[in-house]
Amino acid sequence: MTLYAVFGPTGSGKTEVAVALAAELGTEVVNCDPAQCYRGLPILTNQPGPEHDAVAPHRMIGVWGLDHVASFVNFAAQAHAEIDELVERTGSAVACGGSGLYLQAALTSLPDGDAGGAPEHDPAARAELERRFDAEGGIVLHGELAKLDPDVAARVHRNDRIRIVRALEVAARGESISPAGGSHWDAPRRHTTQLIGLQVERPVIRDRIDARTRRMFEVGVLDEVAALAGPDGSAADTAFSGTARKLHGLDDILGVLRGEWSQARAIELMSTRTRQYAKRQDTWARRWPGLTWVDATDADVSRIVATIQG
Repeated sequence: MTLYAVFGPTGSGKTEVAVALAAELGTEVVNCDPAQCYRGLPILTNQPGPEHDAVAPHRMIGVWGLDHVASFVNFAAQAHAEIDELVERTGSAVACGGSGLYLQAALTSLPDGDAGGAPEHDPAARAELERRFDAEGGIVLHGELAKLDPDVAARVHRNDRIRIVRALEVAARGESISPAGGSHWDAPRRHTTQLIGLQVERPVIRDRIDARTRRMFEVGVLDEVAALAGPDGSAADTAFSGTARKLHGLDDILGVLRGEWSQARAIELMSTRTRQYAKRQDTWARRWPGLTWVDATDADVSRIVATIQG
């Protein structure tokens, strides 16, 4: 196998498995989590630390400033270069991330808007659709998509927030995210790839997320954000690009800096939102063609890596 891709919900232990697998293969890990591509917020984005790089180095960590506007197209160009160099030099690579779209972009050649493949992005329309999805639910918006673009709706799960929002955004303009009848998930892969999904029992994920969220505050995530957004959070809108502004947990922390709620409330909010996100990750991963699930509940990295290789 040339390329191993490790995917899983937040709290599944992706980083530990990826670095151990890369060490076994004599290669490195290419990060496919767009949040970790930003530099300046290592605690908030849960970036791998020196203890991970001591096992196997990570690439694509902290490569963007917080003013960078992220897209899977510009991410893919960087990730492809890193993966190709590793494959050529070491014979293999490990890609790792919790964003299905960005991980798929690293594994394949998805349509580029400049080449006429992906429709242009409308930030205002997308923000409103995201608000509606969170307020009204996926069933309602999926039903709207079924009327506007039934071919795409037939391939998208009603809980797939990212693709429903994107599809509705362009369907409202009379366009489609897959005009040729294919989909992002059907795109051919650039290298021979084994796609691994780490499966962890939900109560275990919940406990890990709660513990990790508390730990983030213990080690200084409030100070980390305040150093960039100001002690009262007033500089947030100028400190971050539109996509960086959506970093998971940032709003919860800004609420503390602005005096809108307590740190205890922020921990509660962030834990709840993270558990909800992990559930969405797990739901749409189950529709990803070719994904092989590996039980990672016991966090026995050696056993998990041996299972992946065996």
